[in-house]
Amino acid sequence: MTAQGPGSDAPNGQAAASDQSIGQLVSEVTDQIGTLVRKQLEMAVVELRDELRRAVKAGGMLSGGAVSGYLALLFASLALAWALDSKMPRPVAFFTVAVLHGLAAGALLRLAQQEVEQVDPVAKQTVESLKDNLEWAKAQTS
Repeated sequence: MTAQGPGSDAPNGQAAASDQSIGQLVSEVTDQIGTLVRKQLEMAVVELRDELRRAVKAGGMLSGGAVSGYLALLFASLALAWALDSKMPRPVAFFTVAVLHGLAAGALLRLAQQEVEQVDPVAKQTVESLKDNLEWAKAQTS
């Protein structure tokens, strides 16, 4: 391979393709593919890190809301049970409130299960990009 200087005939100071051996070309393509894969993995990490950050923030808010909701429900349940205590025996009043909570819990758990089934933890952009890159690499080597 000849050195290309400022006064060479090759455009932009690049060596002509005929000056490179097939081994060098394969080596360059392999290096480029390796770089491409590393960049894709970095992109996937960034994408997943952003999603994780959002999930942690939402989890913190859900936790705070759950504690506040629990306390509100606890005091409202006690108030309801004591209100029912004037109409029926105390154990029956508290059991009635417990049954209402059980029904509400079952409905909420069912809704939560449906939501969890819709979660997709796959980094779709990265997967699509990797598929495109794989197709490009196959086309380059064939």
